[in-house]
Amino acid sequence: TNVGSRLYLLDGDDKYKLFQLKNREFALDVDVSQVQCGMNGAVYFSEMDQYGGKGLGQNQAGAKYGTGYCDAQCPHDIKFISGEANVIDWKPNPNDLSNNMGIGKYGACCAEMDIWEANSMATAYTPHPCALGDNNAQFRCEGIDCGDNDKGERYQGVCDKDGCDINPYRMGNENFYGRGPGFTVNTLEPMTIVTQFLTTDGTDAGDLSEIRRFYVQDGNIIPSPFSTILGPDDNDSITDEFCSAKKNLFGDINDFEIKGGNKAMGESLDRGQVLALSLWDDVEVNMLWLDSAYPLDKPDTDPGVKRGECVGGESSTPTYLRNTYSDGYVIFKNVAIGEIGSTLQVPPTSAPTPAPCGLCEAQPGKQQPECNGLTETRCKQVIQFENKCKWLDCTTPAPVPSTNPPVVSPTSNPTKAPTVGICKRWCVDNASDWNAKCDWANCAGCSQCWDSTNPPVASPIKSPTTMSPTA
Repeated sequence: TNVGSRLYLLDGDDKYKLFQLKNREFALDVDVSQVQCGMNGAVYFSEMDQYGGKGLGQNQAGAKYGTGYCDAQCPHDIKFISGEANVIDWKPNPNDLSNNMGIGKYGACCAEMDIWEANSMATAYTPHPCALGDNNAQFRCEGIDCGDNDKGERYQGVCDKDGCDINPYRMGNENFYGRGPGFTVNTLEPMTIVTQFLTTDGTDAGDLSEIRRFYVQDGNIIPSPFSTILGPDDNDSITDEFCSAKKNLFGDINDFEIKGGNKAMGESLDRGQVLALSLWDDVEVNMLWLDSAYPLDKPDTDPGVKRGECVGGESSTPTYLRNTYSDGYVIFKNVAIGEIGSTLQVPPTSAPTPAPCGLCEAQPGKQQPECNGLTETRCKQVIQFENKCKWLDCTTPAPVPSTNPPVVSPTSNPTKAPTVGICKRWCVDNASDWNAKCDWANCAGCSQCWDSTNPPVASPIKSPTTMSPTA
């Protein structure tokens, strides 16, 4: 197999499956125990053309053959873009010792939502909006629109290459994710990741306002931790305000805001994006931006520079990884998409089928078909006089005495005090009935949803937004 090969999900034979993620949650099971420093087992969405560009120019291949790739980095190594071979000014990439990659005149740009970029040492999820105007799907860039790093034009291109990521380690939680039971999320064991795309009004029509993540491992729901380095702006989800505070602390250009922020990301999700999965290494910077200290020209004590405990150097280079961990792998399975709060719901367990009773049957180990269907009186006569058959009585098990002291029932059932939830400012202005709005994750904490005789009780830990059981 090719290192870095992408796997796409098709909808039939000739088109990609399009996912609309806004006001939805996306869940999947992952196992990154064999993904080492310098590797990246990635699950992400990009706004590729549903048909893979089939019919554009000379492209007669289309989605069936994997054409039409694009992402927010506007990659120049795509060999066919918009039905045309990317041969103009093509030159091999000197960092690629496999002699497969190259750089052409054109780049392939589109919005990208990185659900999961991770190895066993670090993880991040990141929206990358693009400002493409009417060019909503794949855009073939050239010149300054590509935002090429080597020309110093990174922030002049059409897409937000940095994105706004949450990497728990980078945001101050160094013991949250890593190899072994000493971490909250133990990457030596499988886990489920759930990513929620919340809107301003809790409907499909609202603007994307927040992207939230939680984990499930060993039956425990684990919320993303709050950042610890932003002071009053610390948060546990991706909002425009969080991104602004984070970029300001790190001294980064807020290209996320310039390219439209969460609202623009949501517009791309509305149009539909294609799911891609891959396991890759990094011939450019050895994945330092994910799991080590990056950029290299800043001290690793500066906020945001250190992203994980990987040491970098030779042990993160593609040559070392391919020679040392040639059997490395990542497992993705049990993908689910649904309404907020739906993907982890467990169907009710059926009551066990009671054992048959009140009937006549053969004695154990005997062939006595004549016993079947006999009435109780006749069956017991055959038992007595012919030593055949067996009657199965229906018995009610005796109750097991309780060792607990009796509990006196109250005259009326008390209402459980609700915990404080979220109450967004738009909840009051929304025209929907409160009976419906109180079921919305972003409105459940409003006073209109409380029992007036039973005020809410503050929870010591902020819970994930919805689950009732949640560079």
